[in-house]
Amino acid sequence: MDVVNSGDILDSAKNGSYPIALLDKLDNHLKHLGMRMFSVTGNHDMDDPPWLDRYIENRIGIIPIDNRRVQLPNGCNLIGVTTKTPAEFLIRLEEMQDVGPNDIGVWHGPIKEFMGGGKYISIDDILSRSPIGLWLMGDVHIHRYVTIGDKTIGYPGPVDMTDINEDPV
Repeated sequence: MDVVNSGDILDSAKNGSYPIALLDKLDNHLKHLGMRMFSVTGNHDMDDPPWLDRYIENRIGIIPIDNRRVQLPNGCNLIGVTTKTPAEFLIRLEEMQDVGPNDIGVWHGPIKEFMGGGKYISIDDILSRSPIGLWLMGDVHIHRYVTIGDKTIGYPGPVDMTDINEDPV
């Protein structure tokens, strides 16, 4: 069994040793179970260098997929996209090659329809630029999906909780 994390495992980019030690403990637990957790860097996780890079050589445990493509056992690709701005994300979508409807994209960013409006990129901005059939999003701490035609986009839910009132889905 594999897990996909769409960013924000930690609640701050500048973490001390204790949260990193907990992250290493999670990595060791996943290894003990023989599981992989594919992760992109979220805005709460951004640091230089990215702390996910400490797991770059993992075959099991935490596996960073920032701007990487991983082929899954069923033949589809898991494509991690890490950008600092939504505009950069849209450019990256237009540059993607060799992706298709069976692939899964992972990006950490807000989408207008899930934010209740505003100056965010829209579902159509993403789906019209990409043939990828499933997009797993991060940043917005909700659990909700939208299907349009044969494509689905949505938020599987947060792994970190930054507010006591958040739904722990």
